[in-house]
Amino acid sequence: MRKFAGMTAPEGRSDTPWHLATLVPAAGAFLADCGVPTAYEDGDGVTIAFGDNVRGLAPEAMRRGVILDVPAAQILADSGVDVGLRKVGARFKAADEWFDAEKAFVHASPSFEGFRISVDEKAVVDSEFVLGGLDFTIGAERTPAVYFYANADGGRFMVYAFDGYFSGPGKSRGMARARQVSRGVKWLSGKPLPAFTSGNPDVYLLAKKSADAMAIGVWNLFADEMLDPVVELDAAYDGVTGVGCDATLVGNRVKLGRVSAFSFAAFEVRKAPVR
Repeated sequence: MRKFAGMTAPEGRSDTPWHLATLVPAAGAFLADCGVPTAYEDGDGVTIAFGDNVRGLAPEAMRRGVILDVPAAQILADSGVDVGLRKVGARFKAADEWFDAEKAFVHASPSFEGFRISVDEKAVVDSEFVLGGLDFTIGAERTPAVYFYANADGGRFMVYAFDGYFSGPGKSRGMARARQVSRGVKWLSGKPLPAFTSGNPDVYLLAKKSADAMAIGVWNLFADEMLDPVVELDAAYDGVTGVGCDATLVGNRVKLGRVSAFSFAAFEVRKAPVR
């Protein structure tokens, strides 16, 4: 139970078994909702840590890029790490969010909560919570929902203005959010995800790379079939073999045939041998 040593109960939850909700890492579920391949071990890619799981994060991981929620960002800031977070205000109902890169206004669950935050002037705000609902076009108040920030020590951060464990539903389920994570990983690390797909809920990807090939598993964990899904790859490949599905390769994209509800498909892409 050392995980709970030094933890502070979230605001308004001191009399509830809040610690039980932190046993399963919320960051993993967040990435799964966004269709992002995930490794539960140290590596050379981007790290994600919500809440107290950020404690002990190594400086080299920060230089590779870290995705945080506000509680994790506050923990790092209190320990002297510059994450671009300048002030954390009160929680508020944050159901409405504007994604400028997608030119999309997304309405999440009415119970979803965010934090009012202020960020460094060098931070790049990627999406904003909009107070006033659909009146966002006529001067409604906005506050950062997600921002990117690079500090003077080489640390690179993508910070979500919510609590990854206790913000309520709606924070991760949506095409705009999935594409935002993909875009953020590329900003943090300088390279795209090895594989990514959007447009289908509850799709789980796993990817395994070698020097000249990559195998990708696609799990459709939703009650509807996937209609002609497309998986974007980190580079162009020269050949593809489908397993349990039709697979067509065009540059750095693989188009699959239909993937039935609650089923699995896989494919392998290969680069031509260097002569």
